[in-house]
Amino acid sequence: MKASEIGSYAYCPEAWRLGDGLRLPSSNAANLRRGEESHVETARFVLWIRWASRAGWSLLVVAGFILLALALVAYLLGAKG
Repeated sequence: MKASEIGSYAYCPEAWRLGDGLRLPSSNAANLRRGEESHVETARFVLWIRWASRAGWSLLVVAGFILLALALVAYLLGAKG
């Protein structure tokens, strides 16, 4: 038994019995297909957001190092003058 089957049974034992227990075809296949497509689209969006967040943090760290290097150069040039 899979975790999804347990969740399905907990949500609606009759739906579990008809779908997973008896393996009867669903009468709303089109809605299920649209739901699956929606989940795939949402997963892609979440992956893109995760990538964009990592890229943003990486750019922030790089900018911090550049500012630190510029401050060090300005300090060293000021100390010589």
